[in-house]
Amino acid sequence: RPLRYQHLPLLLVCTLMSRVSRKWKAVTSLAIGFLMALCAGVVYSVAVWGDDLARNAGWSEDSLETCKSLLDLGLYVSVDMGVLIDVYGRGGQEWPAALLSALFLGLGWFLLASLSVMSESGLSWIGQLAFLLIGHGLFVAVVAPLRANSSNFGSNWKGTVDGFILGGFGVSSAIFSHIYDLYEDRITPFLLMLGCLAIAVSGLSACFTKRMPLPGEETLLDEGHDSDQVSPWALPQHSAFWRLWFLIFFSGGANIFFVQSAKKLSSLAGGMPASEIVTWFCLSTLVGRFGGGWVGDIIHCHFHSRFGQRRCGRILLGVPSGLLMSLAAALVVSASSVSRWRVTLAAVATGLSEGLIFACWPGTTRDRFGAANFGTNFSVVNTSLGVGATFYLKAFNFEPTLYIITVLGFVSSLLSLSVFFCPVLTMPLRSSNAISIH
Repeated sequence: RPLRYQHLPLLLVCTLMSRVSRKWKAVTSLAIGFLMALCAGVVYSVAVWGDDLARNAGWSEDSLETCKSLLDLGLYVSVDMGVLIDVYGRGGQEWPAALLSALFLGLGWFLLASLSVMSESGLSWIGQLAFLLIGHGLFVAVVAPLRANSSNFGSNWKGTVDGFILGGFGVSSAIFSHIYDLYEDRITPFLLMLGCLAIAVSGLSACFTKRMPLPGEETLLDEGHDSDQVSPWALPQHSAFWRLWFLIFFSGGANIFFVQSAKKLSSLAGGMPASEIVTWFCLSTLVGRFGGGWVGDIIHCHFHSRFGQRRCGRILLGVPSGLLMSLAAALVVSASSVSRWRVTLAAVATGLSEGLIFACWPGTTRDRFGAANFGTNFSVVNTSLGVGATFYLKAFNFEPTLYIITVLGFVSSLLSLSVFFCPVLTMPLRSSNAISIH
């Protein structure tokens, strides 16, 4: 008579293989997410190759500035892309976002490559359209992997996963700036390379980026059935949303202002290379994003175990972020002559500030407003970066702006504390507003 448990060893082997398979699928998905963010972060290197593009394409300086503004518009005002990411992401379909990223980035980079050999100033509007498409594609390339990978390693590692992916975005400009040096100012092949790379990595993302079922589950859970989902229409009714929005406006906008003012800081420091300032910024923001994500998980898990969902522990990273930004601005304006070491220290402080704020606010958005509408809610909060950067870059001259940053960085730290200690300052919303709209 056959043994009753004769198939048990085979069952154990199959179970082990399925677990190993799930683990490596999650690791592969995370690695592809990092590469997607790496392709997206090239946006910050436009200061290095933008002038060469404008010269080859026959554009004026104003046309190039318009292109940069449209790039920021596409990146920071992408609510439409956030909606699409959520629509497909709720069902575990990550490939549409990847293909959309490939379309926008590939088309945008190839259009710019074509314009770089035409030297026709009348076609600058095509370049502006290309920059807008690239901005939209960059948003999808970052946010879609964030949404897909956040829970693949368990609820205690969400911040670390966010920090790892966003670290690719932060260090990208330093990498591609040096890569452009290898091209010896040959802008056309460089842009073609960016287009091919974006399409290739997006193709890999379409194949391998996955949102895995939770451990012990066979199928993906329907995020929309969670009780704590907040629709984008209801966000303005939450005081936490406005405090988070202004926190990022004050601190994150200042980070962008600093890195885009690298040439100005270079001249103040007696000819210190602007690329060196950007490199220090990128390296420190990489440390801040990944290290901050890990620390944020520890803080969040500690307070979650004591207070439950009432406290978003990872938002406390916004406190040192704001203080570091105030320190960076003070280092530059407090001296009669700005030395090289002051600018270097300010660049490091700014990079750490940006890294910490990016390590905490995506997770805070997810924790506070739910995962079902993460892409859309993220895109709404993300508008604060564009508005903040525009405010700092356009509203005042360079030196007065640094004084303003010194003050507003401290204010952003206070806002972080308020979100932690008082996550709700208004009456609870009606149930019709609190549930996700599908």
